[in-house]
Amino acid sequence: MSSPVKHIDPAFHGVVQKPTTFEMVLGCWDMQDEAGTAAIKAIELDAGGIASGFKKPEEEFETRLYVCGGKRVVKLRQVPFARTSLNHDDIFILDTQNKVYQFNGANSNIQERAKALEVIQ
Repeated sequence: MSSPVKHIDPAFHGVVQKPTTFEMVLGCWDMQDEAGTAAIKAIELDAGGIASGFKKPEEEFETRLYVCGGKRVVKLRQVPFARTSLNHDDIFILDTQNKVYQFNGANSNIQERAKALEVIQ
């Protein structure tokens, strides 16, 4: 009885070929949301747009500064990341790549501070 092992030329041992194309087959009975999801996933695979253990997407992080407004419903508005954007009446949230900071203006009230704290947690 012969074994089902396929013999490969030793010259090709350890050689891995990278796939160059990606094909997606959708049937006529697929739902619209399934087709849309498949299209999105195909773009992610093609562009390497999702983080995985093999390939990480390259993205630059931009430090952002937000001003918080509202006592019951918090509304965030992005403002320029500059010292001139700060004042003593509002709450500000600074979003850096590794940490998030909250700046409480001296004239801000306790309700605004508590709501802003909920946002950053």
